[in-house]
Amino acid sequence: MERNINFFKRGIYYIQFLIIRFLEKIFMLLPEKTRFKIGESVAVLAFKLVGEVRNITILNLKLAFPEKTNEEIKRLGIESCKTMSRAFFVNMWLDKYLENDDNFKIADEELLNEAIKDGPVVFGAMHFGNMEAPVKLANRFPIVTVAKDRTNPYINDLVIKNRTRFNITLLQKNKTTSRELIKCAKDGMTPILLTDHRDSNGTDIKFFGEETTAPTGVASIALKYERPLYLMYCILKEDNTTEVHIKKVPKSEDTSLSFKENVQKTVQNMFNEMEIVMREYPEQWMWSYDRWKLYSKYKKGLLSPELMNFVKTFK
Repeated sequence: MERNINFFKRGIYYIQFLIIRFLEKIFMLLPEKTRFKIGESVAVLAFKLVGEVRNITILNLKLAFPEKTNEEIKRLGIESCKTMSRAFFVNMWLDKYLENDDNFKIADEELLNEAIKDGPVVFGAMHFGNMEAPVKLANRFPIVTVAKDRTNPYINDLVIKNRTRFNITLLQKNKTTSRELIKCAKDGMTPILLTDHRDSNGTDIKFFGEETTAPTGVASIALKYERPLYLMYCILKEDNTTEVHIKKVPKSEDTSLSFKENVQKTVQNMFNEMEIVMREYPEQWMWSYDRWKLYSKYKKGLLSPELMNFVKTFK
Protein backbone atom coordinates (compact mmCIF):
# COMPACT_ATOMS: atom_id res chain seq x y z
CA MET A 1 0.00 0.00 0.00
CA GLU A 2 1.20 3.49 -0.79
CA ARG A 3 2.54 5.47 2.19
CA ASN A 4 2.69 8.97 0.70
CA ILE A 5 -1.06 9.69 0.94
CA ASN A 6 -2.08 12.44 3.33
CA PHE A 7 -4.15 11.58 6.40
CA PHE A 8 -7.39 13.16 5.12
CA LYS A 9 -7.29 11.41 1.74
CA ARG A 10 -6.41 8.10 3.37
CA GLY A 11 -9.46 8.49 5.60
CA ILE A 12 -11.71 9.09 2.57
CA TYR A 13 -10.28 6.03 0.83
CA TYR A 14 -10.86 3.89 3.93
CA ILE A 15 -14.48 5.02 4.21
CA GLN A 16 -14.99 4.19 0.51
CA PHE A 17 -13.45 0.78 1.16
CA LEU A 18 -15.73 0.09 4.14
CA ILE A 19 -18.85 1.11 2.17
CA ILE A 20 -17.89 -1.13 -0.74
CA ARG A 21 -17.17 -4.06 1.57
CA PHE A 22 -20.52 -3.59 3.33
CA LEU A 23 -22.45 -3.45 0.04
CA GLU A 24 -20.50 -6.46 -1.20
CA LYS A 25 -21.52 -8.55 1.82
CA ILE A 26 -25.19 -7.63 1.29
CA PHE A 27 -24.89 -8.32 -2.42
CA MET A 28 -23.37 -11.77 -1.82
CA LEU A 29 -26.48 -12.86 0.09
CA LEU A 30 -28.38 -12.87 -3.22
CA PRO A 31 -28.52 -15.89 -5.56
CA GLU A 32 -25.77 -15.90 -8.20
CA LYS A 33 -28.17 -15.48 -11.12
CA THR A 34 -29.65 -12.42 -9.41
CA ARG A 35 -26.18 -10.92 -8.97
CA PHE A 36 -25.48 -11.31 -12.67
CA LYS A 37 -28.86 -9.78 -13.53
CA ILE A 38 -28.13 -6.79 -11.32
CA GLY A 39 -24.81 -6.41 -13.12
CA GLU A 40 -26.62 -6.33 -16.46
CA SER A 41 -29.13 -3.76 -15.19
CA VAL A 42 -26.33 -1.50 -14.01
CA ALA A 43 -24.73 -1.75 -17.47
CA VAL A 44 -27.93 -0.81 -19.30
CA LEU A 45 -28.39 2.21 -17.03
CA ALA A 46 -24.77 3.27 -17.58
CA PHE A 47 -25.16 3.05 -21.36
CA LYS A 48 -28.37 5.09 -21.30
CA LEU A 49 -27.47 7.66 -18.66
CA VAL A 50 -23.68 8.13 -18.82
CA GLY A 51 -22.95 10.05 -22.00
CA GLU A 52 -19.22 9.31 -22.02
CA VAL A 53 -19.76 5.53 -21.82
CA ARG A 54 -22.39 5.58 -24.56
CA ASN A 55 -20.48 7.91 -26.88
CA ILE A 56 -17.17 6.03 -26.63
CA THR A 57 -18.99 2.76 -27.25
CA ILE A 58 -20.95 3.87 -30.30
CA LEU A 59 -17.99 5.66 -31.89
CA ASN A 60 -15.79 2.57 -31.58
CA LEU A 61 -18.54 0.33 -32.95
CA LYS A 62 -19.16 2.73 -35.84
CA LEU A 63 -15.45 2.56 -36.71
CA ALA A 64 -15.37 -1.23 -36.56
CA PHE A 65 -18.75 -1.88 -38.20
CA PRO A 66 -19.62 1.09 -40.46
CA GLU A 67 -22.16 -1.04 -42.32
CA LYS A 68 -24.36 -1.54 -39.23
CA THR A 69 -27.44 0.55 -38.57
CA ASN A 70 -27.77 2.77 -35.51
CA GLU A 71 -30.17 0.25 -33.99
CA GLU A 72 -27.68 -2.58 -34.49
CA ILE A 73 -24.89 -0.48 -32.97
CA LYS A 74 -27.10 0.36 -30.00
CA ARG A 75 -27.91 -3.32 -29.44
CA LEU A 76 -24.24 -4.33 -29.64
CA GLY A 77 -23.23 -1.47 -27.35
CA ILE A 78 -25.71 -2.51 -24.67
CA GLU A 79 -24.78 -6.19 -24.96
CA SER A 80 -21.08 -5.33 -24.66
CA CYS A 81 -21.69 -3.21 -21.57
CA LYS A 82 -23.75 -6.04 -20.06
CA THR A 83 -20.95 -8.54 -20.69
CA MET A 84 -18.31 -6.28 -19.16
CA SER A 85 -20.52 -5.56 -16.17
CA ARG A 86 -21.13 -9.26 -15.51
CA ALA A 87 -17.37 -9.87 -15.78
CA PHE A 88 -16.72 -7.03 -13.32
CA PHE A 89 -19.33 -8.20 -10.82
CA VAL A 90 -18.17 -11.84 -10.79
CA ASN A 91 -14.80 -10.69 -9.42
CA MET A 92 -16.54 -10.38 -6.05
CA TRP A 93 -16.86 -14.17 -5.88
CA LEU A 94 -14.39 -15.28 -8.56
CA ASP A 95 -12.76 -17.90 -6.33
CA LYS A 96 -16.10 -19.61 -5.65
CA TYR A 97 -17.16 -19.22 -9.28
CA LEU A 98 -13.99 -20.93 -10.54
CA GLU A 99 -14.16 -23.69 -7.92
CA ASN A 100 -17.16 -24.96 -9.85
CA ASP A 101 -15.61 -26.72 -12.84
CA ASP A 102 -18.91 -26.45 -14.71
CA ASN A 103 -18.31 -22.69 -14.93
CA PHE A 104 -14.97 -23.04 -16.72
CA LYS A 105 -14.53 -24.84 -20.01
CA ILE A 106 -11.46 -24.85 -22.26
CA ALA A 107 -12.72 -25.03 -25.82
CA ASP A 108 -9.30 -25.88 -27.23
CA GLU A 109 -8.06 -28.44 -24.70
CA GLU A 110 -5.89 -30.31 -27.19
CA LEU A 111 -4.32 -27.10 -28.47
CA LEU A 112 -3.62 -25.92 -24.91
CA ASN A 113 -2.01 -29.24 -23.99
CA GLU A 114 0.07 -29.08 -27.14
CA ALA A 115 1.09 -25.50 -26.33
CA ILE A 116 2.34 -26.13 -22.81
CA LYS A 117 3.76 -29.64 -23.08
CA ASP A 118 7.26 -28.47 -24.05
CA GLY A 119 7.54 -25.68 -21.52
CA PRO A 120 6.39 -22.09 -21.00
CA VAL A 121 4.72 -20.12 -23.78
CA VAL A 122 3.34 -16.56 -24.01
CA PHE A 123 -0.34 -15.56 -24.05
CA GLY A 124 -1.70 -12.23 -25.18
CA ALA A 125 -5.12 -11.69 -23.61
CA MET A 126 -7.97 -9.26 -24.28
CA HIS A 127 -10.50 -7.11 -22.42
CA PHE A 128 -12.97 -9.68 -23.61
CA GLY A 129 -15.68 -11.64 -21.79
CA ASN A 130 -14.67 -13.00 -18.39
CA MET A 131 -11.10 -11.77 -18.72
CA GLU A 132 -10.03 -12.70 -15.16
CA ALA A 133 -10.99 -16.37 -15.52
CA PRO A 134 -7.59 -17.61 -16.86
CA VAL A 135 -6.19 -17.39 -13.33
CA LYS A 136 -7.71 -20.86 -12.90
CA LEU A 137 -5.03 -22.16 -15.26
CA ALA A 138 -2.45 -21.51 -12.53
CA ASN A 139 -3.23 -25.01 -11.27
CA ARG A 140 -1.68 -26.32 -14.51
CA PHE A 141 1.34 -24.07 -15.08
CA PRO A 142 2.99 -21.08 -13.34
CA ILE A 143 1.47 -17.78 -14.49
CA VAL A 144 2.74 -14.21 -14.26
CA THR A 145 0.60 -11.21 -15.12
CA VAL A 146 0.62 -7.43 -14.70
CA ALA A 147 -2.02 -5.12 -13.21
CA LYS A 148 -2.37 -1.38 -12.70
CA ASP A 149 -2.69 0.07 -9.22
CA ARG A 150 -6.13 1.26 -8.17
CA THR A 151 -6.30 4.83 -6.88
CA ASN A 152 -7.76 3.61 -3.58
CA PRO A 153 -4.91 1.70 -1.86
CA TYR A 154 -7.27 -0.35 0.35
CA ILE A 155 -9.25 -1.56 -2.65
CA ASN A 156 -5.98 -2.15 -4.51
CA ASP A 157 -4.71 -4.40 -1.69
CA LEU A 158 -8.00 -6.31 -1.74
CA VAL A 159 -7.81 -6.86 -5.51
CA ILE A 160 -4.22 -8.12 -5.20
CA LYS A 161 -5.23 -10.49 -2.40
CA ASN A 162 -8.16 -11.84 -4.44
CA ARG A 163 -6.02 -12.42 -7.52
CA THR A 164 -2.99 -13.95 -5.81
CA ARG A 165 -5.11 -16.51 -3.96
CA PHE A 166 -5.02 -18.40 -7.26
CA ASN A 167 -1.25 -18.81 -6.87
CA ILE A 168 -0.34 -16.49 -9.72
CA THR A 169 2.53 -14.00 -9.69
CA LEU A 170 1.02 -10.53 -9.96
CA LEU A 171 3.25 -7.60 -10.85
CA GLN A 172 2.04 -4.06 -10.18
CA LYS A 173 2.71 -1.77 -13.12
CA ASN A 174 5.61 0.61 -12.41
CA LYS A 175 9.01 1.61 -13.77
CA THR A 176 10.58 -1.77 -12.98
CA THR A 177 7.75 -3.97 -14.26
CA SER A 178 9.44 -4.83 -17.55
CA ARG A 179 12.57 -6.07 -15.79
CA GLU A 180 10.51 -8.07 -13.28
CA LEU A 181 8.42 -9.59 -16.07
CA ILE A 182 11.51 -10.65 -18.02
CA LYS A 183 12.98 -12.23 -14.87
CA CYS A 184 9.76 -14.19 -14.30
CA ALA A 185 9.79 -15.33 -17.93
CA LYS A 186 13.43 -16.43 -17.65
CA ASP A 187 12.50 -18.34 -14.48
CA GLY A 188 10.04 -20.44 -16.50
CA MET A 189 6.74 -18.67 -15.88
CA THR A 190 4.10 -18.19 -18.56
CA PRO A 191 3.03 -14.57 -19.07
CA ILE A 192 -0.68 -13.92 -19.65
CA LEU A 193 -0.95 -10.21 -20.39
CA LEU A 194 -3.85 -8.00 -21.43
CA THR A 195 -2.48 -6.51 -24.61
CA ASP A 196 -5.34 -5.01 -26.64
CA HIS A 197 -5.05 -1.54 -25.10
CA ARG A 198 -3.46 1.58 -26.55
CA ASP A 199 0.18 2.14 -25.59
CA SER A 200 1.91 5.36 -26.63
CA ASN A 201 5.26 3.73 -25.84
CA GLY A 202 4.44 0.71 -27.97
CA THR A 203 4.53 0.06 -31.70
CA ASP A 204 2.44 1.40 -34.57
CA ILE A 205 -0.23 -0.93 -35.95
CA LYS A 206 -3.51 -0.88 -37.83
CA PHE A 207 -6.58 -2.08 -35.96
CA PHE A 208 -9.91 -2.19 -37.81
CA GLY A 209 -8.21 -0.16 -40.52
CA GLU A 210 -7.30 2.69 -38.16
CA GLU A 211 -3.73 3.60 -37.23
CA THR A 212 -3.03 3.28 -33.52
CA THR A 213 -0.40 1.99 -31.08
CA ALA A 214 -0.12 -1.28 -29.16
CA PRO A 215 2.09 -2.78 -26.42
CA THR A 216 4.99 -4.98 -27.46
CA GLY A 217 5.55 -7.01 -24.28
CA VAL A 218 4.20 -10.42 -25.28
CA ALA A 219 5.70 -10.28 -28.78
CA SER A 220 9.11 -9.24 -27.44
CA ILE A 221 9.20 -12.07 -24.89
CA ALA A 222 8.00 -14.63 -27.44
CA LEU A 223 10.70 -13.62 -29.93
CA LYS A 224 13.54 -13.06 -27.48
CA TYR A 225 13.08 -16.38 -25.68
CA GLU A 226 11.89 -18.34 -28.73
CA ARG A 227 8.51 -19.19 -27.25
CA PRO A 228 5.24 -19.90 -29.06
CA LEU A 229 2.78 -16.99 -28.94
CA TYR A 230 -0.95 -17.46 -28.48
CA LEU A 231 -4.00 -15.24 -28.24
CA MET A 232 -6.28 -16.15 -25.33
CA TYR A 233 -9.86 -14.95 -24.99
CA CYS A 234 -12.69 -15.88 -22.65
CA ILE A 235 -16.32 -15.87 -23.77
CA LEU A 236 -18.80 -15.15 -20.97
CA LYS A 237 -21.84 -17.05 -22.16
CA GLU A 238 -25.51 -16.26 -21.58
CA ASP A 239 -25.72 -18.94 -18.88
CA ASN A 240 -22.81 -17.13 -17.11
CA THR A 241 -20.29 -19.91 -17.76
CA THR A 242 -16.87 -19.12 -19.23
CA GLU A 243 -15.42 -20.68 -22.37
CA VAL A 244 -11.69 -20.19 -22.88
CA HIS A 245 -10.24 -20.15 -26.39
CA ILE A 246 -6.67 -19.92 -27.66
CA LYS A 247 -5.31 -19.26 -31.16
CA LYS A 248 -1.70 -19.51 -32.24
CA VAL A 249 -0.27 -16.21 -33.46
CA PRO A 250 2.33 -16.39 -36.24
CA LYS A 251 5.59 -14.73 -35.24
CA SER A 252 7.66 -12.70 -37.65
CA GLU A 253 11.16 -14.17 -37.63
CA ASP A 254 12.54 -12.65 -40.80
CA THR A 255 16.34 -12.59 -40.51
CA SER A 256 16.51 -9.65 -42.91
CA LEU A 257 14.62 -7.49 -40.42
CA SER A 258 15.71 -6.00 -37.12
CA PHE A 259 14.37 -7.35 -33.83
CA LYS A 260 12.19 -4.23 -33.47
CA GLU A 261 10.72 -4.73 -36.95
CA ASN A 262 9.94 -8.38 -36.23
CA VAL A 263 8.26 -7.35 -32.99
CA GLN A 264 6.11 -4.83 -34.86
CA LYS A 265 5.03 -7.40 -37.43
CA THR A 266 4.28 -9.97 -34.71
CA VAL A 267 2.15 -7.46 -32.79
CA GLN A 268 0.28 -6.67 -36.01
CA ASN A 269 -0.31 -10.41 -36.55
CA MET A 270 -1.76 -10.67 -33.04
CA PHE A 271 -4.10 -7.74 -33.59
CA ASN A 272 -5.22 -9.24 -36.89
CA GLU A 273 -6.26 -12.33 -34.93
CA MET A 274 -7.99 -10.16 -32.31
CA GLU A 275 -9.96 -8.41 -35.03
CA ILE A 276 -11.21 -11.75 -36.37
CA VAL A 277 -12.37 -12.76 -32.89
CA MET A 278 -14.01 -9.40 -32.21
CA ARG A 279 -15.94 -9.56 -35.47
CA GLU A 280 -17.24 -12.99 -34.48
CA TYR A 281 -18.13 -12.02 -30.90
CA PRO A 282 -18.55 -8.22 -30.90
CA GLU A 283 -20.73 -8.28 -27.77
CA GLN A 284 -17.80 -9.66 -25.73
CA TRP A 285 -15.24 -6.85 -26.14
CA MET A 286 -14.99 -3.69 -24.03
CA TRP A 287 -16.05 -1.09 -26.61
CA SER A 288 -16.45 1.52 -23.85
CA TYR A 289 -12.66 2.08 -23.83
CA ASP A 290 -11.48 5.04 -25.98
CA ARG A 291 -9.12 2.75 -27.93
CA TRP A 292 -8.73 4.99 -30.97
CA LYS A 293 -9.18 8.33 -29.11
CA LEU A 294 -12.34 8.97 -31.11
CA TYR A 295 -14.17 10.34 -28.09
CA SER A 296 -11.24 12.64 -27.27
CA LYS A 297 -11.41 13.96 -30.82
CA TYR A 298 -15.19 14.31 -30.57
CA LYS A 299 -14.90 16.51 -27.48
CA LYS A 300 -12.42 18.72 -29.34
CA GLY A 301 -14.62 18.86 -32.45
CA LEU A 302 -11.95 17.11 -34.52
CA LEU A 303 -14.05 14.29 -35.96
CA SER A 304 -15.50 14.36 -39.46
CA PRO A 305 -18.85 16.17 -39.76
CA GLU A 306 -20.46 12.78 -40.45
CA LEU A 307 -19.22 11.27 -37.16
CA MET A 308 -19.97 14.44 -35.19
CA ASN A 309 -23.53 14.31 -36.44
CA PHE A 310 -23.72 10.56 -35.78
CA VAL A 311 -22.99 11.08 -32.08
CA LYS A 312 -25.19 14.13 -31.65
CA THR A 313 -28.24 12.53 -33.27
CA PHE A 314 -27.78 9.00 -31.87
CA LYS A 315 -30.80 7.74 -29.96
